[in-house]
Amino acid sequence: MMRLFFNELSISPFADSKHAAIDRMAVFAKTVSIARQNGFRNIQCDYPVNTIQLAEQYSMYDWLNDPIVSREYRDFMYGVIVPPYFDEDDIEFERYVEAVMSYENKEFDIPKTKCIGMASSYLYDLPTISLLSIPLWKQHRLSVIVEKEGSISVENIYNISSYESFDIPDLKDYIDNINRIVLVETTINPEDKVIHLADHHGKAELRKLCERLKYNPFVESIRSTHWGGNKFIRNTHKDGNIEIVLDKTQERFALMVQTTGRNKRETKEIAKILEQEFK
Repeated sequence: MMRLFFNELSISPFADSKHAAIDRMAVFAKTVSIARQNGFRNIQCDYPVNTIQLAEQYSMYDWLNDPIVSREYRDFMYGVIVPPYFDEDDIEFERYVEAVMSYENKEFDIPKTKCIGMASSYLYDLPTISLLSIPLWKQHRLSVIVEKEGSISVENIYNISSYESFDIPDLKDYIDNINRIVLVETTINPEDKVIHLADHHGKAELRKLCERLKYNPFVESIRSTHWGGNKFIRNTHKDGNIEIVLDKTQERFALMVQTTGRNKRETKEIAKILEQEFK
């Protein structure tokens, strides 16, 4: 399902008046309208709508019940923002728990701050949506700092903030790609696919699985990786790699399977196919 993740950092600073808040929400409502036309159904957010503050003494709940506000905007926005950011049964939630994900921008005096909306966007490979509280959120790309097991990386996510966002070529191409999933089959012959397994006593079981996996048309190569995990699909990566756990030994050995997935969504679709076929 196509969805957006609310960037909770964009709530502040509050609008300096009720009327400024109404103007800000008019932009937001128009943006959501265009987003729905582009296939996005909901905005995920753990914050209850009545707690999202727009100005001093004026919340989104107040806005939804304000007769001054266009009924068209109010009716349209009812039920659009829904919980949660994460489904706790998803692999993405496990990855969120295992890492620290934050945002920082010195130009706009934003210290390093956890932002679950941006983290969700990165892990699900879907865009954030921001209120235009400051010019920063006009940017259609934002950077998430990911810290895990002593390593730090900076990952880019896409951000939507106004109806003009949908005219940005880079963002338009991205939305077109995630709107349709076309899986590409490999041209590598099954017998030519590289399989590299480490030497350990679970190698025989892994070899049996690899001999089956290599005939899948989306699998390109297979290698063993560090063990551990409670699910058959331990993780998926936007470069097409899928981590599979063999739960037939106490150690729970794992494989890194390179597939033809060209982005996170394609890789997740291939992971579903592999799970149905080989679990």
